[in-house]
Amino acid sequence: MLKKTLYIFFSLLPGMLFAQSKVDSLTKVLALAQQDTEKIKILVLLAGQFGSNDPARALSYANKAAAICDHPTYDTIGPASKKIAASVYRNQGASSFYLGDYSTALVKLKRALQIYEEIKYTEGAASIYGWIGNTYYSRGEFENALEALILALNLHEKKGNPGGMAGALNGIANIYQSQRNTKKALEYYFKSLKIRLSTGDSISMAYTYNNIGLVYMTEADSLDKALDYHLKCLYLVERFADKKGMENSYGNIGEIYTWKKQYDKALVYQLKSLKIAQEIADKSGTAACYNSLGKIYLKLNEYGKALANFEKGLLPAR
Repeated sequence: MLKKTLYIFFSLLPGMLFAQSKVDSLTKVLALAQQDTEKIKILVLLAGQFGSNDPARALSYANKAAAICDHPTYDTIGPASKKIAASVYRNQGASSFYLGDYSTALVKLKRALQIYEEIKYTEGAASIYGWIGNTYYSRGEFENALEALILALNLHEKKGNPGGMAGALNGIANIYQSQRNTKKALEYYFKSLKIRLSTGDSISMAYTYNNIGLVYMTEADSLDKALDYHLKCLYLVERFADKKGMENSYGNIGEIYTWKKQYDKALVYQLKSLKIAQEIADKSGTAACYNSLGKIYLKLNEYGKALANFEKGLLPAR
């Protein structure tokens, strides 16, 4: 199974905590909205309400906003209008990322970046560089990822944004970890964690716990330490009902139990991960879960179940 890294997306992360009452309220306001700008702002807020918990629905709202932005009659001349349009493309990119559609994510994110740089909105550009870096990372393009994340880190340092700095450090650590430089990876993860602890950002703290756990998963004699960090992560993502975080955390814990040959526990956690991956339409996550289940059933000599899961885990390359 592809071990699941959790990302920190800097200052403009779409809303991760779903609130049905707020969605209902925004939907009613949207029905009464008359002006295009007002409609776009509400659609952006609606997309943000779903974020990583329901990226397909978030993308639906973002696409509706984009349809208004892209219409010839919509005025995007002024800086305020351009900033609103950039937020729409950012949401399209973020939702596409969560859906595993990295090519589309990059197109939309770069469109947002172009606008933010044009209007000299540093905070927005810093956030987008972070998204772009993590998207390149997910595609295995580590040099492009590192370049974007260093740009994000520099801009966040310039603006004195500790949350953004921690996110960039986390992303850079992800790259070192993928390059098997565990010493540098831990160095940057703990720098990120130090900032998170000082700011009390629990959900981002959870993500860093997860990633530290991933480093320890690469060391055969550190599986207990890895499990400890993943359980810390799980406690926090469950507390905040972060479905994407829960999907990843369950999967990583399941992987550890597989390696520890505790297959009953491994199945429990991988099935939990699969259920959420399907709920949020995470195609790559769903495929990874099926492959992990296949490996577990193979270890249990249940070859029919193993083959069925491996077949479901086949995912066309993007």
